[in-house]
Amino acid sequence: ALYTLALPPIVCFDDDVTIDIYSRIFISKALVLVGGVSFILSQCIIVVKFAITEMLLDPRTATEARVHHVQSIRWLLYPRAQILVWLTASTVVVAPILHLLLFLPDTFTSNDLINGVHPVTQTLNIISSLEVAAMTIISWGLTRKISLVVDNFGLRATYLSISKYSAICLTGYGLTSLLPLLGVAEFLDEFYATTMIVMHGSQALCFMLITMPLRQSYLTVFYRYLSTSEGYAAVLTFCRMELAPELLLAWHEVEKFKRGEVTVDYIYAKVLDLHSELFQVDLADEVRNIAVSFRSWKNKVDVLLQPGDIAAARAGVVEAAKLASFVPAPARPSESRPLYDATFFHPLSAELLRLLYLHVLPRFEEFPQSSDWIVFRNGEKAMVSLDAVDNMVRKTVVVSRPLASMTPNIEDIPHGRRMLAMPQEELR
Repeated sequence: ALYTLALPPIVCFDDDVTIDIYSRIFISKALVLVGGVSFILSQCIIVVKFAITEMLLDPRTATEARVHHVQSIRWLLYPRAQILVWLTASTVVVAPILHLLLFLPDTFTSNDLINGVHPVTQTLNIISSLEVAAMTIISWGLTRKISLVVDNFGLRATYLSISKYSAICLTGYGLTSLLPLLGVAEFLDEFYATTMIVMHGSQALCFMLITMPLRQSYLTVFYRYLSTSEGYAAVLTFCRMELAPELLLAWHEVEKFKRGEVTVDYIYAKVLDLHSELFQVDLADEVRNIAVSFRSWKNKVDVLLQPGDIAAARAGVVEAAKLASFVPAPARPSESRPLYDATFFHPLSAELLRLLYLHVLPRFEEFPQSSDWIVFRNGEKAMVSLDAVDNMVRKTVVVSRPLASMTPNIEDIPHGRRMLAMPQEELR
């Protein structure tokens, strides 16, 4: 964040008078390295927590050597140890640049820094490149270590999307840095393309690494809370107090269809139709395609039921069914619409749940009667063992939370290459 705030003034006021050359070098070179140290330290903390949590989830794998290994790295969870490691690592990576700043020639200007011909500039670039390359290798190793256990927490899809985004950012950074040096696209330097990729890409990467894994876990927990009668009633009461219960009611109607209580025509008339009372204008385009496909089907059926060329109309119905996302019914004269399974409206249900998570849940958590949701969330989230680890490290005890909530819910943990679920006889 500090690098993002400090870089635009340097780009806008690029001269030796407004901004000192020492400040420019420190911000553009040293501050990036400090940010890399912070990022790698965060990854190390995640690796330690994953190692402890995985052992807590499956005590059968807690061999003596593994327990000693976990105990030997547990010190990294202490805040004072984290500060000490961060200060030490930051000092090590910044020391070469500070050494160059202390002996910087008086004739060195911003033009020398931009051109890259001056020996000092070349030395700075070599030092920065080597340290960034070393940090990239370390971060890749830690990411690989994390990826070995993310399947146990249902985060594989999230980390795959993060890896694709990271690959795109690194490729763009490499191209925008290499092409101007080869004289192919010198205009990229004029628009500071490399700087913009670093500034915005790092922000988005931190968001994806921190927010996205938690969002998927919280969405699952929030869905399970809404599936209970007490949870649904509490959220509905809150929505009615805000005079906006339509979104929650629309989600509830779709859940009725998944249980087989209502028909597709009912969902279309109640939720998907533009003039329905529960229609949501914020639905994603891929979800709206369900309504478009269904409307096209209804129009074809209306033509089929009217007198005229029945054979041509029936052929149009079959073609529309092939293009739609549902499976058509067997060709019988008595039937004029397709068969739907319980998963037909899964995209709509997921989209409504996402809107509830983004727009309703943040305000609901500030509601005085949301204490039941807080207890439910802490007891049901798949990574609740991390709270137990934090409490163990800080030597604190949460008295209000029942002991059973300190273990994760087994249903939240997908089966990977190693079974983590307890035997059925032990669950009885």
